[in-house]
Amino acid sequence: MSSIPLLALTGHYCAPHRTRIRDLLTTDWTVKLWTPDQSVDHLHSLLSKAEAVVTGADALLSGRLIGPITQAKHLKLLQIPFSGHDWLKFEMLSSECTACNVYEHHTTIAEYVMANILEWQIELRKIDPNFRTDSWDYGGSAVSGKKHGEVRGKTIGILGYGRIGEQIAKRAKAFDMRIIAVGRSSKPTPKPLDWLGTHAQWPQLIEQSDFLVLTCPLTDSTRGIVDAETLKTMKPSSVIINVARGPVIDEAALYNALKTGTIAGAVLDVWYAYPQPGEATCSPANHPFHELENTILTPHCAGWTDAQDERRWTTIADNLDRLRRGDPLRNIITLN
Repeated sequence: MSSIPLLALTGHYCAPHRTRIRDLLTTDWTVKLWTPDQSVDHLHSLLSKAEAVVTGADALLSGRLIGPITQAKHLKLLQIPFSGHDWLKFEMLSSECTACNVYEHHTTIAEYVMANILEWQIELRKIDPNFRTDSWDYGGSAVSGKKHGEVRGKTIGILGYGRIGEQIAKRAKAFDMRIIAVGRSSKPTPKPLDWLGTHAQWPQLIEQSDFLVLTCPLTDSTRGIVDAETLKTMKPSSVIINVARGPVIDEAALYNALKTGTIAGAVLDVWYAYPQPGEATCSPANHPFHELENTILTPHCAGWTDAQDERRWTTIADNLDRLRRGDPLRNIITLN
């Protein structure tokens, strides 16, 4: 092994950040790149010498990364450049290798959530095109003008009160909303929440929320946690916002609830299917959510900004520097 350790960047997502990571590092690393259009032999060769690897989702989806990682004898750090790690299994890593992820998307996603809550109440998507036709249907100067809503006084319920939930609550408070949440463990209610419960309070959260926001990880206990019975107990005027993972909500139950008016609407940024390597597009669900007028649909982009990228790669570089210096690593993943 060289006295300068090898850092392997894998996947097309990592490719444009090769220069950035070199500039951000304050310790010495040899930085090399592998992308899924290159040979598996090259990947094996790279990982056989690497002390750290940063892997993008496209490298994982190619199915060619997991095997070589299990055989990477010198690997000390598997750094995931995003938060999700439901694919990661304990047996993939040697006892000498630590897996870490990054966040830095919580403020961005919180802004996305608040933007959609505001849009749902104010309805700029309707008012703007209407006014462009010389219509004053929404005119406030006319007694008969259509009125839009407001978020003040509405209740926002958050399932999964972690980093994202905290940032959503902070912003919702500024709009004078009532904020309730359910987390994994029992603890005193922090500001600015009106109450914080555990799974035992899940029924109350559902029943009271005008906007039910899902920010929880996808686990065995959260998969399908929002099912047909859950949706029936929500207010008919309520809106569900999913920035967690698609399968947290039962797809068929959600579609039927939206189509029949059981709930008022949904904002969906996470899905049940994604384009695979070599695919430019795919249908994100088995049901035609795009045909429903009471939905806002986006392609998993709630946290996708340049500023988030900069924060993430700064955190990744800091972790690599910590590894090199022998300092404690950040965001260590505990595998169950």
